[in-house]
Amino acid sequence: MLSLITFENCYFSKIEKDSLNETKGAFYQSQFGGEYLIIKNSLFENINIDTETPLIYGSYLELEILNTTFSNCYSNYGYLINLYKNIYMRPIKIVNTSFINTCTIFNGNSNTFEITGSSFRNITLKNSLPAIIDSVYSDINISNTEFIDLNITSSLFNNQSKNIFLDNITFKNINTNSKALLKFEYNNFYINNLKVDNIKCNGDIRYSSLILINSVEKKYNIHIKGLSITNSISNGPFIVIMGEAVEFILEDSNIHNVKSYGPIIDIISNDVILYIL
Repeated sequence: MLSLITFENCYFSKIEKDSLNETKGAFYQSQFGGEYLIIKNSLFENINIDTETPLIYGSYLELEILNTTFSNCYSNYGYLINLYKNIYMRPIKIVNTSFINTCTIFNGNSNTFEITGSSFRNITLKNSLPAIIDSVYSDINISNTEFIDLNITSSLFNNQSKNIFLDNITFKNINTNSKALLKFEYNNFYINNLKVDNIKCNGDIRYSSLILINSVEKKYNIHIKGLSITNSISNGPFIVIMGEAVEFILEDSNIHNVKSYGPIIDIISNDVILYIL
């Protein structure tokens, strides 16, 4: 039986953790499972944890965050929320929530994320950590969400996530120095209605792209529908397809007023089936 813990209409600021305390989460920790944490209609702001401790730590923790804002929140750990082994439980749900001026949000492994109606804004990161979710062997499902005013040196998600589904997403005013803003090497993914405006991929010449697909050792089925790219610049091709075997479908998409070093789509693969519809 789950223990239900709810924080509603709460305000949190200036949370710290004593360096001598062995607590794994500065705000909340769950080490042994059996807990269901709900945070709703709340505000976390002006938090700078100077120890290597996340704000929330959970192993087998079930988590929902609803109608909540995290503003100016950082941890020397590099992540706000650290979660493990959630994939066989209910998804981690983030609904109508804003992350403004924060470090990387999620870290862990074997999780299922469902993010909807949310926003990630004004995030500047100078480290090499994925900017939003760094969780290996995880499923990521994001819908009706915007990523605006990001200045980062990495991709948005860990390239060892299992499956990534993006539906009705906006990328706007983003600068990145990574090889790709979206990098898919060990995962299947599906994109539906992705609007990209004023994106600058400023990494190494020929090796900085919006989307990098590498099928590595197995065949991947990639479907992108409703992709719109406008007013953007890339130091490499906007879309790179490489690896062993890929079936790639690009449907109902529009690319306008862009500059790239090389072709818009660059195929470097031994076996590609390409459909542009």
